[in-house]
Amino acid sequence: MDDLENNLHKTREFLEEFIDTDFDLIDRLRAQGVLKIREIDDIKAEHSHMRRSSLLLDIISTKKKIPELCDALIETGQAHIVNFLKACGERSPKFGDDWPLTEREISILDINHESLVDILETCCDLIGRLYSNGAINRRQLDFISSKSTDYEKNEALLEILRRGSLRSYKQTIECLCESKQNHIAEILDTGKGIQVPVHATLKTDNLDEAETQIVEEMTKLLTQKNVSSGRLISALQLNITAVKRGQ
Repeated sequence: MDDLENNLHKTREFLEEFIDTDFDLIDRLRAQGVLKIREIDDIKAEHSHMRRSSLLLDIISTKKKIPELCDALIETGQAHIVNFLKACGERSPKFGDDWPLTEREISILDINHESLVDILETCCDLIGRLYSNGAINRRQLDFISSKSTDYEKNEALLEILRRGSLRSYKQTIECLCESKQNHIAEILDTGKGIQVPVHATLKTDNLDEAETQIVEEMTKLLTQKNVSSGRLISALQLNITAVKRGQ
């Protein structure tokens, strides 16, 4: 077993989760003659991302086409995956930001996922900025734009961001600031959202009055931090309503 085969074996679990098979990669491998039409059909027939990646890696390993996979990954903007594979997960300064997201960024995205899906504004110029800055490619742009609702667009963007590189993650933060979504950029950058000391501000046991008071406190805090987003306030109101129903 050569180094690449050994590294693929050791990093297999990571690769299954973070290789992006949905945008160009399969077509590149077909153009290289690595994948046959039937194999492509089998991969695309799998409903989950990880199962598609797993089947692809099975085929690549059996055919001993790991170098060709690396070439296709680089051509489809996934040099960070190649770096991880070749270094067997040992990060080096020479890779810079061409490296997968670390546990820190993954944790930020996972913990804040539901809130981000609600408050991201992909309908503005954000997606165009991400494409212009190279954070997403054309197929990813078209995929996000094809979604019919803001919720679906946000889900698509977050999934692409999660499998992307540190470079793309940082570019996304910059684009969020440029599109006046500083409050979301702050979450991705620091992991800290805008929090309200709810228990300290409540002055009533009545849930309806408590909801009003919480929203008032949120509005004050947003003003103090020079953040303006009606969608953010709406999302927070929905969260409060959900808590009320739970009680």
